[in-house]
Amino acid sequence: METVTISPKFPVVIQQAIRESLGLRSGEKVKMVCFRNLIEIIPVREIRSLRGFQHSACGGEGGARGGPSGERTGGAGS
Repeated sequence: METVTISPKFPVVIQQAIRESLGLRSGEKVKMVCFRNLIEIIPVREIRSLRGFQHSACGGEGGARGGPSGERTGGAGS
């Protein structure tokens, strides 16, 4: 968890390690959401940039759609 200081005009600097881990770039848009006394910063991504996201987020397991090509693996009727 990183601690940042809010300057007089309220800009907040996102630490380099966090920017790199999220792949944020200068000029990129983000949404800020206030929820239960928390501020969440959510990168705005184009749908195309999310292609393959579930596959990579699941460690290459393919998620509910099956393998990398979308075929179903295992289960009833296979």
